[in-house]
Formats: sequence, C-alpha cells, structure tokens
Amino acid sequence: MRLVTAGEVDLNGGTCWMSISSQENSELLFRTLLFLNALSRLCRVYILFNAKHGLNGYDNEMLAHLSRLMMACPNQPWTLQSVITKADTIPVDKISPIINSITQQIRTSAPLCLRPIVTSAQMSPPYGIDPLRKNIIDACGIHSVDVSDIVHSIQIKN
Repeated sequence: MRLVTAGEVDLNGGTCWMSISSQENSELLFRTLLFLNALSRLCRVYILFNAKHGLNGYDNEMLAHLSRLMMACPNQPWTLQSVITKADTIPVDKISPIINSITQQIRTSAPLCLRPIVTSAQMSPPYGIDPLRKNIIDACGIHSVDVSDIVHSIQIKN
C-alpha cells in the first residue's frame, strides 16, 4: 500500500509519498494520521493498492482509520481516493473478479472512499494513467490549466 496526499501542501512540490508496508506497526499509522490532520490545506489522500497482492489486514486498518478521520472532520476538508495499480499483473480471465473483490474490500473498510481508479503503467498505451492525472489536477483545483499540456510536460520529464 502506498499513501499519497495531494493539495496545496509545501511538501515535495505539493505531493507527499508515504510507503507503509505490512511489516510496519500501528505507531506509523498513528503518526500518519496525525500528519494528515495537521495539513489544513489537504485536498485529497490517494491510497494505492497493488492489484496482484490485493488488500491485507494493515490495508483494511489504514482504510478504516482514514475513513473514521474523514468522518470526524466537521467539514470533510479532504477526500480519499483509492488507486489499484499493476492491473496487468493479473491474468486476463481473473481481472474482473479480483478488481471487484478489492473494490468491495475498500468500500467495506472506507465507505466514503471514492471509487478506485485502476491503472497499469506497463501496458501500451498505459491504462488509467491519464484519468489519474486528471483526478489529481481536479483535486488540487487546477481548472485553468489545459490538462494535455501538463500530461505532455510530465511525459517529457519521464
């Protein structure tokens, strides 16, 4: 699982990446929640799940904690967006049931989480990357910028 925040945050150019593995303990989870609570201009939290591995107990715990934190905020200042990555690692005949299972687990643990964006950067052309980029731009409120210019700029840098 990878936790990503997007918004007007002065961290690494507006995005903060946090990797949390299943071996790490709940202290890190607690510190993460304190960190998110301290970001007054946070717009959206992105939580990434590897399609091949699915969700584990720590993933469900993180989703449940993020969901409770969202519900505890009076104005719900930020949203939670799940992203299922590496969809190409699933056999074609199992993609639909696995994605549906992961989606259901996310909904059970975090009912307010936005519907997952499914991605695969290894496919040609990459699948789900443009919708994810647009989602990030929308979450940050960058509506006066042409999305295609940003996508082109990102592709040049990569």
